[in-house]
Amino acid sequence: MLLSLRGRARLFTAGRGAAITLYAVLVLFPFIWLLSTAFKKQIDILLARFVFTPTLNTLRELLFDPGSMFSAYFVNSVVITLTTTAIIVAVTLFSAYALTTVRKLPPALGAVLLGWCLLFNLLPVVTFVGSWFNLFRQLGLYDTRIAIIIASVAAWLPMALWLGVTFAREIPKELLDAASVDGCSHWQRFRYVFVPLIRSGMTATTILVLLFVWNDFPIALILSSEQARTLPVYITAFSQNEQIRYAEMASSSLLVSIPVLLLLVVGQRFIVKGLLSGAVKA
Repeated sequence: MLLSLRGRARLFTAGRGAAITLYAVLVLFPFIWLLSTAFKKQIDILLARFVFTPTLNTLRELLFDPGSMFSAYFVNSVVITLTTTAIIVAVTLFSAYALTTVRKLPPALGAVLLGWCLLFNLLPVVTFVGSWFNLFRQLGLYDTRIAIIIASVAAWLPMALWLGVTFAREIPKELLDAASVDGCSHWQRFRYVFVPLIRSGMTATTILVLLFVWNDFPIALILSSEQARTLPVYITAFSQNEQIRYAEMASSSLLVSIPVLLLLVVGQRFIVKGLLSGAVKA
């Protein structure tokens, strides 16, 4: 007997709910496992105990133990991430303004630059890390924050520049021309007209760059050994030849994830608004 329309609707709703639930379980399971492991003792992890007594000893040792390097590497990650992002955002803003509003520049320059950005984005970062390692070692900058910042800027600037120019092209040229007619200089047009109009797009770009630099692993792994090490590299130090210290690895991963989660929660609407700002024209 054929199902009625109401029965089909109920079946469809039940199937959709089951699919969403399954997807949510698959997505949340790694986070649930990480959260539970961070509060387990090493013996509970090795014995795969589902019922255990939560402990804060591992987190306490990471944060407050005199021999722990978590705080030092946290400072490295913060300094490298903020400095790299500030440089990339500043260069992107000025470059996007110049390429889209300054008529004296040859039109082919923008096409060549964006083509280079696209080509660079298609290549994995590890393609360039080896040459950067040799360069910074010869310059005496190996295992310094400066080396990682320079390499990170080179790695993520093409993506930011591509997005910035895309957002800048959506700005009505009439507004910038009107500012010129009113006697505004290039700096005044940039500060009072261009920057406010591109703010949403650049906010999304800034958040994306922050996330990519904070989570970056290959650059920090190759260009640091001890002093300039960042948190993603620090986590791998708990995987040793004799044993894998799962509790410390999970606890440090949890602490590293907290700033990322907070940034995503706060900046989610800015990311969506910025990335879709030029998708629909009035």
